[in-house]
Amino acid sequence: HDVSRHRDPQAAADDALRAMASVPFDLGAAPLLRAALYRVANDTWTLGVVMHHIATDGWSIPVLMRELVIAYRDALDGRAPDLPARRVQYKDYAAWQRAELDAADHDAHREYWRARFRDLPAPLELPTDRPRGPVQTFDGDQYCLALDPALSAGVRALAASQGATVFMTLLAAATTLLSRTAGQRDLTVGSPIAGRTHPDLHDQIGYFVNTVPLRLTVHDDDTFASLMARARDVVTGADAHQTYPFDRLVDDLAIVRDLARSPLFDVMVAMDQGDDGALALPGVEITPR
Repeated sequence: HDVSRHRDPQAAADDALRAMASVPFDLGAAPLLRAALYRVANDTWTLGVVMHHIATDGWSIPVLMRELVIAYRDALDGRAPDLPARRVQYKDYAAWQRAELDAADHDAHREYWRARFRDLPAPLELPTDRPRGPVQTFDGDQYCLALDPALSAGVRALAASQGATVFMTLLAAATTLLSRTAGQRDLTVGSPIAGRTHPDLHDQIGYFVNTVPLRLTVHDDDTFASLMARARDVVTGADAHQTYPFDRLVDDLAIVRDLARSPLFDVMVAMDQGDDGALALPGVEITPR
């Protein structure tokens, strides 16, 4: 699409991309992916790719970008894309997951999570500037804060000194903040987990992610080191039982649903490793938008 004649070509391209992203997908009709290329100027183009979440997750994006690089370079050389062969397809994973859910070993995963939430935690009550609405709207904004290199290095050093990961350290910090802000001791936060437990799934595009609820209790005599140790145990346990679907756990616990809240938690903690998919194309300068 050529938008270069518009008064503000980039704004026109952005508007077109937003409109493309707002059109619902028909889940019964493939593909669940849309792409459009907009000419902003003679030497400037904007590429937009929209995928339904049922067919992709955060891990999939760098995989898609790496394959785009391969296809682009092969096209420049006049060759068909030489993409790596896959040992398994997503349908194989889906069949495996169904079989896993019916296997006896999966009972251990279910019992682990049911034991963790035999008694349900109280909802998180943060002191907000207005009452919670009766139904979630998902309207919101974002606030970005960059940590300086010295502080980032300090967090990594603290994690290493306690035999923990950076994520475990940040989970302990987030739990401390929530506990002090809400005045609550028993807290549960959600976290997405990749779900790619087999090497053959690492380079797949698809939806593998699961959500795990991480429950921590803050004690009066806690030090941050003791809370980190507890966070380490909680994350390690969740990782070992990550294949049990979150929606099944919600059903197992027979939680009374509240349209104003998500079940089990209202806050999520996630850590993005920052993989950009090595998107470097010959003769092209790329700026993510």
